[in-house]
Amino acid sequence: NELIGMINISSRKKGVYQAADMTLLYKIVNTAQKAIGRLEDVIETEKGKLNSMILSLPNGAILFGFNKDTFSLSVINQAAKSFLKLQGEPDVAQVIRRFPESMELVENIKSIIEQKKSIFLYDVKIFDKIFTIFITPVFMHKSADIVGVSLILKDMTIEKNLKKIREDFTNMI
Repeated sequence: NELIGMINISSRKKGVYQAADMTLLYKIVNTAQKAIGRLEDVIETEKGKLNSMILSLPNGAILFGFNKDTFSLSVINQAAKSFLKLQGEPDVAQVIRRFPESMELVENIKSIIEQKKSIFLYDVKIFDKIFTIFITPVFMHKSADIVGVSLILKDMTIEKNLKKIREDFTNMI
């Protein structure tokens, strides 16, 4: 994503601009170009840090981008791929198909976008695991514009199994 611009300075009068003016203009443009380059480096570094953090989370993390009624898969971390038994770089349709139909994921996402409110789904069974799923709108920085929807998968299988064992033990006593 290279930023290309043009500066045009002209005058109808002859000889208005001298060599010193051109030198000053070149220095200004060169300084601005260097500042933009440093800013792009900072943005890429911060973006890399954020992606690394998301990819290393123990909970499944998925970010669906949203643009004019179209969903795209912006981010999916390794935990989410593992929970959903996906490999490589899945597309949005492959991810959505891994969720149970009863969860009505697409309808829930549309509702979140319309209402701008999070929802929590408990005891969602996906393959052999049980999850609590948090679906949250993602807003453009400091605005009310929704740019996506995040989905966090928290594996509750061990907790649910322990609860059942406790209940069974209590019933036996």
